[in-house]
This record gives sequence, C-alpha cells and structure tokens, in this order.
Amino acid sequence: MSILDNLLGNVINGDKTVVDSVTVTISCEGCNGTITLPIPPQEFSLSVQQKNQTVNINNAGELNMIGKTGLKTIDLSSFFPSQQYAFAQNSGTYDTPYAYIEMMDTWRTSGYPCHISISDSPIDMDCLIGTLKYGERDASGDVYYDVSLTEYRQLEKQAETKVTDTDTGLCKRPDVVWNKDTFKKNLTYYPGDNIMDVASRAAGKAITVNNKTYSHLDVYKKIIRRGGLNTGDVIKMTTMHMTINDGDDDVLS
Repeated sequence: MSILDNLLGNVINGDKTVVDSVTVTISCEGCNGTITLPIPPQEFSLSVQQKNQTVNINNAGELNMIGKTGLKTIDLSSFFPSQQYAFAQNSGTYDTPYAYIEMMDTWRTSGYPCHISISDSPIDMDCLIGTLKYGERDASGDVYYDVSLTEYRQLEKQAETKVTDTDTGLCKRPDVVWNKDTFKKNLTYYPGDNIMDVASRAAGKAITVNNKTYSHLDVYKKIIRRGGLNTGDVIKMTTMHMTINDGDDDVLS
C-alpha cells in the first residue's frame, strides 16, 4: 500500500489525526525553517552506489577491487495543496503552495546543507537539493513538484599543530578533529499537533544523540517531564543536544 493510500484509508475510516501515516520532514541548517510535506509522496526510493573498480592483471585476469561507498540519493514527487484537504498533514503551515516552493528554492541556493527524515524508515541524513522542478497540472491550484536530494557529508578537519612523540622524537600522525555538535534538524510544534507526533518526527524509529540512542517514546517521555510543548515551540536537534527554543536546557539530559 502506498503512503497516499494509507492517508486516504485513514480519512475514510474516520481517523482524521492520521497518526499511522509516514511523515517526511525537510529542514535547513542556518535557515531556521522546517517543512513537513503536507502530502507525502506515494512512494520513495533511496539509491546508493558502491564505488568498486574493475582492474585487469596479467596472469590473473579481471578482478573486482573493493571501493568506498558513494553518496545516497533520494527523489521525491508529490504536490503542495492550494486548499484544505482532509488527508493533508500540517496543511496550514504555509498560506500558499508557492510558499513551500519558495522555501525549498531558498534552501537550494543558501549554501547550507539540508536534512531529511522519513518516519518509520532509516532515512535520516544531511543532504543537498540537487534539482527542483514544479508546476501546475489542472485548475485546482495545487503545485506539483519533483525534488532530488543527495547525501551531504562533513569533511574531516586535520589538526594544524604538529605533536612530537617524546619517546621516538618523531612527529605523531595528526589526530582527526570532528565538529561533534553539528545541526541535525528543527521541528516546530504546530496547532493541531500532539507531542507524540513531534517525538515521532524527531526520532523516527530511533535517533542517536550524544552517543545514546533514543526511541520516539523516550523522546516523548523526556518532553512530557520538561512540561510539554506550546504552539510555536521549536525543537532543535543536534548530534549532542536536544533543546526547545534555543534554550540551554538539554531535554534529553
């Protein structure tokens, strides 16, 4: 069953909360924006190539040499509604469908990486918007789009200072320095949301923060213990912390 079939099935059965549907969230570091796709794609697929190489060696013939993994890519196709559909998720986030398009196009040229997460799936990665195609197909005013996202990886930073080994007198191999506290995503608590929905968007099946793994139930309990959420609250997720409205208090501590 496709995602859209699941959404329509919930509406037909009278479940207007659509709690069992898949949620696709895209955000952009440095732009303070988050989009939860109001109409999730009917289907999606992630592809990745292994950069193996084939070589020809005398007396051995053709050999396949193990390479490094390539970048993951994911293509999404759906539409932004121009009216209130009963099966739409967070349909009131932006006033018009072109507001969504403008946000995505701003991210595409911002110079910052984006982040995509799809609930109930392992897809939770930094990415860049490669292509964005959109237009109208009928008189409804709905704007259909195709967007291609490619995985983004942080570069390693080499230590600039040389350290000499006291025993050998030789320079040590430089340590690899990582920016440990890197941005992952922003989530906004919209009218009509409930905290379990937000926890699911934050964690999916599971999320690792500060080397600890949390399920969406763990995140839900942590938020409740901190007093819950108010409409408009923004949850900021990094690799080391989870805060509300850029506060200093780590929700997961």
